[in-house]
Amino acid sequence: MVTPALVEQYRAWRKATISRRGRPVTPATVNRELSCLKRMFHVARQGLLVLNGGVPPDNPVASVSLEREHNIRHRVFSQEEFAETVASLQSDS
Repeated sequence: MVTPALVEQYRAWRKATISRRGRPVTPATVNRELSCLKRMFHVARQGLLVLNGGVPPDNPVASVSLEREHNIRHRVFSQEEFAETVASLQSDS
């Protein structure tokens, strides 16, 4: 039977794994996997999916908090993009 403690254990294990690209798994990846699992239990409780161990009375993933995601991306404008932005700003004023 899947319990919240087991889901927490999976989350900790998954955060410590290395992806196929050789980098640590990102918090966003862990969140997507937990969200998928949460949805599967929700669908099972509606009777649309059969689970081998039976459907738990409560969704065990519901009490597990998601990881904080850091989706900040750093990038530099190309010369073309910079010129277009400056031209756009000058035409607005």
